[in-house]
Amino acid sequence: LCIENAVNYHRRLAYGEFIKENYTEALKYARIVTNLKPGDSEALRFAKELTWACETPEGMVPVFSGIFTIGSHISSDRNPSRKVSLKFFYIDRYEVRNKEYKKFVDAGGYQSEVFWDAEIRGQINRFVDKTGQPGPAFWENGTYPQGKDDFPVAGVCWYEARAYARWAGKRLPTEEEWEVAASYDRKTDKYLLYPWGDTWNVKAGNFDSIESTAVGVNQMDLSPVGCYDMGGNLFEWTDSAYQERYRVIKGGSFGLSEDTMSRFARNPKRKSPEPLYRSANTGFRCAMSPSE
Repeated sequence: LCIENAVNYHRRLAYGEFIKENYTEALKYARIVTNLKPGDSEALRFAKELTWACETPEGMVPVFSGIFTIGSHISSDRNPSRKVSLKFFYIDRYEVRNKEYKKFVDAGGYQSEVFWDAEIRGQINRFVDKTGQPGPAFWENGTYPQGKDDFPVAGVCWYEARAYARWAGKRLPTEEEWEVAASYDRKTDKYLLYPWGDTWNVKAGNFDSIESTAVGVNQMDLSPVGCYDMGGNLFEWTDSAYQERYRVIKGGSFGLSEDTMSRFARNPKRKSPEPLYRSANTGFRCAMSPSE
């Protein structure tokens, strides 16, 4: 009984620190639980995930495993409500920036087939900028406009996003991972309709504009796990397919009518262009799985 009381006490302490995102402190108490109750698989899993959280790569945020509810009952969302089981993963705090993508271009990323999907390797030379140089569709002479280092890279198709992610040692998030990172608030155990809450607000993100802004500028457009610009700025590629031919993009963007923006920025909303789509209002962020 004394051991069980100690286990429950330290479990509560661990969970309390976990909710406050004090992962180092939470791990300290979780390890006490695993020492007191070495056969507790749930405690061992929690301690392992807290260890991973303490090792979160720079510029990313941790998302803990669980069973989540995603999608909606609105048919136009084309994303039926369902339960999904997700493993622990990391996701970028910001959309990939021009200055980060430029490193991939300068490192010969468009010439290195190893980073590209096999079915597109013979067509990599089609992915050029306005001047015919390898790179995003709206760059010129192999680079982005001066002063836009921290703006999100746009004009890249799904294959380009995947190639960059591989080069960076990461991957694209699945639709399910993206939606959970945008919507689930573990402090309240609720799912938000928009990253910032349940009420549409055109001023919450970069919507009422004709171009993107630097990442993280819109402080209201912040998801419960700590990701910026998931509501607006740019649509974002995910790794998921829709009806085999299409690929899922999530989030909202600038340059649309307010009615369209209010619908597209909803976390459950699924958009699905073809994978070769290169648009001025579409970018991406990366995800990563921990090393087991």
